[in-house]
Amino acid sequence: MNLLKKLDSWESAGLVSEAQKQAIAAFEQRCHKPRGLMALLIISALFIGTGFISLIAANWDNISGTVKIGLDWLALGSAAGVILFCSKKGKETAKEIWLLIYALLILGSIGLTAQVFQIQSYDLRGWFIWSLLLIPLLPWSNKPILAMAWVPVFIYSGFDLLVRQNWFSEMCRRIDRAFDGATWIVLLILGTLAYSGLKFRLQNSKPQIVRAWGFWLALTLALSIVFFDVISDGGWRSGYFYDSRQGPDGSGTALIMLAATFLIWLEQKLGSGKIFGLLIGLMVFFFAGSTLIPESRLAHQMWGVLLTLSALGAVMAYACHTGRHQLLNWATGLAILRIFIIYLQVFGSLLLTGIGLISSGVVLLLLIAGWNHLRRGEIFNKPGGQSCQNVN
Repeated sequence: MNLLKKLDSWESAGLVSEAQKQAIAAFEQRCHKPRGLMALLIISALFIGTGFISLIAANWDNISGTVKIGLDWLALGSAAGVILFCSKKGKETAKEIWLLIYALLILGSIGLTAQVFQIQSYDLRGWFIWSLLLIPLLPWSNKPILAMAWVPVFIYSGFDLLVRQNWFSEMCRRIDRAFDGATWIVLLILGTLAYSGLKFRLQNSKPQIVRAWGFWLALTLALSIVFFDVISDGGWRSGYFYDSRQGPDGSGTALIMLAATFLIWLEQKLGSGKIFGLLIGLMVFFFAGSTLIPESRLAHQMWGVLLTLSALGAVMAYACHTGRHQLLNWATGLAILRIFIIYLQVFGSLLLTGIGLISSGVVLLLLIAGWNHLRRGEIFNKPGGQSCQNVN
């Protein structure tokens, strides 16, 4: 539906008057950008840029290292000048695009320097250097795109360098003696502490960095739970550095659980509005307890399902309490789906009969009815005592 049709429908519904409709249409007409012309300009710029790259690539071997470095610095300086120009003129979209281009130019500069000076590296050191050089650029960006690209590269490349250090590997081996996956839990705890620190210091000044870190942290937590439940069948199976199948170490597990409890307290103290600490606490309990589960595939599957449902229950309570209805709907749907999948895994043979199909349909209807009953109740309440009855 185009703008004029929308305005007509709004006028018919009494939302806007005739004068307001004309004013909105006139304003949008003045602000309308010639998209066709912009598309042609972008295509022409791509052609010119590709042409320059092709010429340089065809004569690359004949260009001396000094000239290559000089051209590289010229490109970096030109891009920096464009960024400053766009910032002064208030062209935010153009500035964000050029910040991404500048970040790619920095990455290319690292590769070019390594080629010219014959520097060989078999790890992710180049990516880590790139992430460090990108830190001064992050405050210039007002969008989360650059920070979204920076966070995973910085963390993964930094971890790759640390793993290659003997002292770090030995420390991780000691941590993994607590229970399978203990090192991973500790890394998640450190990531959550970093998120709390960033939120406390940068939430008002640079929220895009906080948002990017929080996104990757939430995604990592979700993938860790999925891995524990679906891929490893309710057990981390072995530590990354150390296989602790003999059972969890009580003192080490207690210390890690204490750290998770501290996270829960810190999130409440800072008012971060997140439940990362609670999710990590659940992961500690289920990860450590997986070595105590009988060696049965079904038992481990159910243990993984319990972790998933516990995590989704925590998310549902958090979403309902904070009024995030979309998150609540997603978590509810995933919980119902996971229950139905485990039902099919255990009683899948019933689907070969008519009675089994009917029973499976009834089970699914009962799950939906149970959630509706829960939603109409007072178990999950938003601030102010309002229940979640208006969640679709």
